Amino acid sequence: MADVALLLTIFGGLLALSWSSWPHHRLRVWVADDVPDHLTTFWERHNRHFDIERFESPQQLLDALERPVRPDAILCEIYFVDDPAERASIDEEVRKRADDLRQLSQQYKLDESRGVQFIEDIRDRFRGLPCPIYAYTSKGPYLLQGSGFERLERLEVSWLFKDKYSPDLERGRIQNDVALFKRGRVFHSLYLLVVASGLLGAALSVILERILRHLGW
Repeated sequence: MADVALLLTIFGGLLALSWSSWPHHRLRVWVADDVPDHLTTFWERHNRHFDIERFESPQQLLDALERPVRPDAILCEIYFVDDPAERASIDEEVRKRADDLRQLSQQYKLDESRGVQFIEDIRDRFRGLPCPIYAYTSKGPYLLQGSGFERLERLEVSWLFKDKYSPDLERGRIQNDVALFKRGRVFHSLYLLVVASGLLGAALSVILERILRHLGW
C-alpha cells in the first residue's frame, strides 16, 4: 500500500508540474479586418478550435478591450480602407501585381527550395531548433507560394524583412528573440531536472523502504 501511495504521489506531482503548460480553456482569438470575407474565412477554418470574435474596424476591437474578458491573441489587418469600392479596387490591383511578380520569378527561375532546404539542414544537424532562425529576405513575401510559407512555418522560422527596419530595431529584435529562446531552454531544462529528481528520489525511497523492511527495521 505504501508503494501505491508513493506512486500516486509521484504521478500527482508530475501532473502539477505540467499543468501550467496545458490550455485551461479554448483560446479566445480576436480578428480585425475590413474585408468581411476574410473574417468569415478565418472563422470557418478555426472556429472548432478557437473562440473567435470578429471586428470590421479597429475601433470596434479597441472598444471591446474595455470588457473584463481579454483575448489570448489578436490578429490585425494593417491596411484599412473605409470605402468598399475602393478597397475592392485596391485588392484587385494588388492581386495583379502579385501575379506579375510571380511571373517574373518564373522568368528568372527563382526557387525558394534551396533556401528552405538550407534551413532544414540546419535543423537536422542539431535535431531541432538550435537558436532563432529567420527567413531574412526582401523577395520572399511577394514570391512565395502557399507551400513555401507552410514549409517555413513548420520549421519554426521567424520572418525578418531586409531594409524594413532601422539598425537599432533590427538588432533589438534579434537580441530579444535570442534572450527568450535561451530562457525557454533554461526553463525546459529545469523542468526536466525537477521531474528526473522526483523520479529518482521516489525510486530511492522505495528501495530504501524495502531494504529496511528486509532488515526488520
